[in-house]
Amino acid sequence: MNGLRLRILPPLSLLAILAMVTPAFASTAWYHGTHAGRDVALHLVIDEGTAFVTYLEAPPLPGQALGRQVRLEGRVERDAEDVLGVRASDETHVIDLEVDVDRYALGGAGRPDPLGSVRLSLRSVRDDAVIFEGALRGVGTSVERTVRLDDGSFDVTTRGPFFLVDPWRSLDLAPGMEDMAESVTLGLGVQKDRADVPNATWWDERIVEITTLTTDLVSARTNVYSYTGGAHPNTWYATATMHRREEGWRSVTLCEALTVLQRPCDEPTLRAYIVEALTDQGATWAVEGSMTGEEAWVLDAFTLTPQGVHFRYAPYLAGPYVQGTFDVRIPWNDAIFLTVP
Repeated sequence: MNGLRLRILPPLSLLAILAMVTPAFASTAWYHGTHAGRDVALHLVIDEGTAFVTYLEAPPLPGQALGRQVRLEGRVERDAEDVLGVRASDETHVIDLEVDVDRYALGGAGRPDPLGSVRLSLRSVRDDAVIFEGALRGVGTSVERTVRLDDGSFDVTTRGPFFLVDPWRSLDLAPGMEDMAESVTLGLGVQKDRADVPNATWWDERIVEITTLTTDLVSARTNVYSYTGGAHPNTWYATATMHRREEGWRSVTLCEALTVLQRPCDEPTLRAYIVEALTDQGATWAVEGSMTGEEAWVLDAFTLTPQGVHFRYAPYLAGPYVQGTFDVRIPWNDAIFLTVP
């Protein structure tokens, strides 16, 4: 599967299946704003007093510095006025957040309000320089869909962003019912073929990760983890990059995305770069030459990040299962994105 399906089908009538659509994280919120002419996004998850924070700057245009992508974990504190605060740090960055709270959510448990805002301060540990200071508005949350066989033997779960405001409101990045039906069909087929294992539990989990969130460009990867019998679970990935035009959001290829970012796209050079990088990592198929770089999926497996283009290849694509996943990252300041062929 080379890209996310964005078409949502009506619920399917499948015997012996209970379908439930429930919020995944009442404690999850996406925020957006601008700083120095560039889009800034923040993903905040609060789980039992621990905050997981991801700060994303837009991919740079030519001449701009590389964007920042900061992931930090910290504790949540509530002050005397019942305001949630988050302070998180590592060896490179410090984040201070003051979080608007939906006080009515879950009996007043105090969860980040996806329609509220955060006041953010991001500083460098090295010199205490302020990287960002200001307010970001809430634009979305996360939802989870679960389909479960009524005998409890097979679960399909999808989790992804759910946008509440424009221009992202019409953008559905979460896998839809068609994907879930494919997984359930696969599970039923495996159960039929392996009737000798009546008590086996099989599952399929798909989690959407956003790597770029701007008003005109969104890039995401769905991480898929499944077990349908066999010697081990399986991992694979689906990617989608969306560009907003007058007619709305549409999926774009790597070269189309690079054009939006005013970057050149030299496909043969990109393919050769990736094969060389995989060879350096010891990926068996690249080393042996059975992976040439001309395969269609080589350039399909991309996401845009603040620092560059990230290609992620699931087990079996570049090497045997035992070698796991391979990653190739090309930074925006590499000559491949600066020189017109």
